[in-house]
Amino acid sequence: KDEGLKLHVVEIDVLDDDLIASGVAKAEEIAGGALDVLVNNAGIGLGGPMEINDMEATRLMFETNLFGYLRMARAVLPKMRAQGAGQVFNVSSQLGRILIPGLGMYCATKFGVEAMFETMAYELAPFGVEVTIIQPGGYPTKIWENSQGNANALMSRVSDERKEAYAAHLELSRGMFNSGGDTDPNDVPRAIAEIMGLPAGSRPLRKPVHPNT
Repeated sequence: KDEGLKLHVVEIDVLDDDLIASGVAKAEEIAGGALDVLVNNAGIGLGGPMEINDMEATRLMFETNLFGYLRMARAVLPKMRAQGAGQVFNVSSQLGRILIPGLGMYCATKFGVEAMFETMAYELAPFGVEVTIIQPGGYPTKIWENSQGNANALMSRVSDERKEAYAAHLELSRGMFNSGGDTDPNDVPRAIAEIMGLPAGSRPLRKPVHPNT
């Protein structure tokens, strides 16, 4: 509002096919046709050893972090393909390339994002639609704080035997997700904007964005 920008907000829940369809249709109506860019960034984080992550927690993580990205891409791609242009950004993570014990399920979703959208990049190349995977490092965002409710629900379902068996792992993981210090999370949207501004056909498949070495 302060900058006089024409911004519009539409309601979308990446777990809800109907809201995706209606939200994308509304966005395309506002745009007057195909969207130029999709940025997939919905995500939740749940820590803890793999055995502690039950199927309810696992499904929620994959439905949000991986299947949500696919649902959104499938919704916007028909008109992008028809237009012969478009860009799909997918915010992955450095944890889509390396593993950390205690974050294995999160890593699994991000490894999935890497595989799914690298494949899609090859498949969409003949249509002029480009795909870029953004790989942030450890920034001080609210993903873990916002996921605390899901983590509490998961731990309430974990048996005492498993909690005791993994007590050292659980204690070690406390405070693990506060990396990044006072670095600027806006490094990530700035990197996305820079890539948007590149000439079509020259945009990278992957872009690591790290707050430190």
